[in-house]
Amino acid sequence: MPNKQRDWKFEFLRIVAMLLIVTTHFFADDNWAVHTDPAQTGTWAGATHNALSFLGQVGVTLFVLISAYFVATKTTSPIKRLWKLWIQIFLYSAPIFLLFLFLKWNHAIPEHYLAGVTVKSGLVSFLPITEIAYWFISAYFIMTAFSPFINKLMEHLTSAQSWILTAMIIWVTFIWRILNAQSQYYTDCGYLISIYLIGANIRLYPERLPRIHWYSALICTVISFGLCVVGTRALGRQNSMTAILGNPPTNLLTAGPGASPILAVISGSVIFIWVTQIRTLNRGNTLWSRLIIALAPSTLGIYLIHENFLIKPLLWDTVFKSPEPMGLLAKLIFAAATIALVFLVLMLVSYIYNFLIVNPAIRVVSRIHLSGRTTGRHIGIDDQTARNNPAE
Repeated sequence: MPNKQRDWKFEFLRIVAMLLIVTTHFFADDNWAVHTDPAQTGTWAGATHNALSFLGQVGVTLFVLISAYFVATKTTSPIKRLWKLWIQIFLYSAPIFLLFLFLKWNHAIPEHYLAGVTVKSGLVSFLPITEIAYWFISAYFIMTAFSPFINKLMEHLTSAQSWILTAMIIWVTFIWRILNAQSQYYTDCGYLISIYLIGANIRLYPERLPRIHWYSALICTVISFGLCVVGTRALGRQNSMTAILGNPPTNLLTAGPGASPILAVISGSVIFIWVTQIRTLNRGNTLWSRLIIALAPSTLGIYLIHENFLIKPLLWDTVFKSPEPMGLLAKLIFAAATIALVFLVLMLVSYIYNFLIVNPAIRVVSRIHLSGRTTGRHIGIDDQTARNNPAE
């Protein structure tokens, strides 16, 4: 949408969502003893550290809810949105592979960072969506492709039927995984489509939602995180309850393979409802709002850079070369400063790259696409005229 029509609060929420995702990846890749020492698995410290992955799933939830909120009323073809997404992903993934291929030829960085440069990884980099170079992007692409069909279905359901359908999908996707660790109904695509249904309901039936205040959202998030910590600790201690549940993985409530991040989805949904209910007096006419609107499109690039399978090991190994900070306060200061620095640098790189490469490429393809449609439309009119006037 043009900047004057974009509400900066949603763009700011998009930035916050990506910051939460980067924060999760920071703690998921740190080399601190609380993370790497198996003896810490069943402790409160270890459980709290592992439960920080909860934040990333809140970020994923917010990111998808924003998209669902603005797409929920569209039943037109998603092709334009899909090829724009594909171009952006390709223009990040393929050049990164070519860069590392160049580094491998010149032995510019340590060899163990170049082991991933193979024919197979080249295929993954040049077909990043079908080869699932990024789990989130592939699932998001499929969700976007399904969105107009889901929206068409929602048009023909009552409010009650729509919420019942959403509850059923959530039960199958999330709750069955918790009750049965071997359940195969949880998939990345099902995960995002479940969140999409929540966002669509929030957009279509705001009158059915309770009034959410900032403190309600904060309390919900704190309680959800607390339950995540308690549950993660219980799973790590392998007691009779875990045996009954089929010995699920210790990350069941957080993120990753085998997880069912229902607590993060609940928290993210409550936060999003609160944001939608905030009245925005000025959509984009202040310096602050214009800055947010300008930077928000760079958030996807942040993900595509730091989660790239070639960049990821090099990035976090560089970050954690320094000795482990001693004491909780030192760790918090180091984490906050490092996460902020990584986030800002990646946002700057993404902003510049989008400005110089991605956006011009999308504009060129858009002009070609529009030209093709215009030509096709003229051909269609001429053919119709000929049919109506056989003598011509």
